[in-house]
Amino acid sequence: LPPSIPPPTQDVQHARGSRRRWGAGILTLLAVAAAIAAILILQREQPGTPIYVAIAGGMSGSGAATGQETVQSAQLYFGRLNAGGGINGHPVELLVYDDQNEPAVAKQMAQEIVDDGRIMLVIGHSTSSTSVAASPIYEAAGLPAITSTATADNVTQSPWYFRSVFSNSTQG
Repeated sequence: LPPSIPPPTQDVQHARGSRRRWGAGILTLLAVAAAIAAILILQREQPGTPIYVAIAGGMSGSGAATGQETVQSAQLYFGRLNAGGGINGHPVELLVYDDQNEPAVAKQMAQEIVDDGRIMLVIGHSTSSTSVAASPIYEAAGLPAITSTATADNVTQSPWYFRSVFSNSTQG
């Protein structure tokens, strides 16, 4: 820099990092909007065909209560959505997958979800370890996933994995 312009201070660097995080957040929202638009475009040609959404998480074992709450919440929301005509006339159908909150099982469930071929979106997995385990499978298939409970920073390293809750760094 010319001598008349002082070098950036730590505060400027922090502001730049903050702008980058906002930019990443905006890009994430745009990616989700693009995925929804793609779903709607693909489904437009076949009116009334269901849109399939997978819910993956611990539905048995120690995490069963949380997993069942997630399923019941989604059923309540999508039930109301379907009662109002669905999404552009397409009902949403939920498919539930139990990964038992185990990373190895989460990988198997993620592969089953991808192999199904009908699923347009994954809600879950419940824990950070299962989300991280399943993430490469969804990324390879180009299948978006969103978690409301996994907080580890590396959960959203994939451009196909999103979260609707704070990360560990943000909370700290």
